[in-house]
Amino acid sequence: MIAAAGVSTLHDLYERDEVAWYGAMVELIDLERFDALDFGNLKEFLQDMSRSQRHAVKSRLLVLLTHWLKWEYQPEKRTGSWRATLQTQHFQLKYDLSESKVLRNY
Repeated sequence: MIAAAGVSTLHDLYERDEVAWYGAMVELIDLERFDALDFGNLKEFLQDMSRSQRHAVKSRLLVLLTHWLKWEYQPEKRTGSWRATLQTQHFQLKYDLSESKVLRNY
């Protein structure tokens, strides 16, 4: 697994090829080799993912609310672009939130 990637440790693999590191973590979990997991980088990865998903929800909400307010209070300036943005952000939020109980609760 690691030797095939040409690195000596999981930490080195994480630094060199994050996608290969994901695969190594999954393989170790599948093999129930929990003692071999790279917990330091795994913790960092999970924290980054959590932050990233929360940021995405905030960003989508901000865009959705901004465009909805423009749509509502500037009807003379309505465009197809605004409508498309509203639909896209609404759909993406609905999809993101329905896929993640954590984000829905957030």
